[in-house]
Amino acid sequence: MVANLIQFATNHYILVAIFVVLLVALLVNEIRRGGQSLSNGQLTALVNADKALVIDIRPAKEYSAGHIVGALNIPQDKLA
Repeated sequence: MVANLIQFATNHYILVAIFVVLLVALLVNEIRRGGQSLSNGQLTALVNADKALVIDIRPAKEYSAGHIVGALNIPQDKLA
C-alpha cells in the first residue's frame, strides 16, 4: 500500500504538488474564517445580557440529554 503511494507520488509529482498547495490554501482559509474566541465568563456575560445566542449543533438526542439553558438546537447536518 505504502509502496503504491510512493510510486504514484513519484510518477505524478505535479499532481501531488498541486494537491499540497491546495491543501495549504484550504487550511489558511479555514484558519482565517474562524470566529472570535470567548472565555466562559465572556460568554456567560453576553448570554445574561441577551447579547448572544448559543447554538448547539449536536444531534437532538444529545441536546435532550443536557444543554445550556436557552440554547437553540440546530443539528449540524441541518446547517447550510
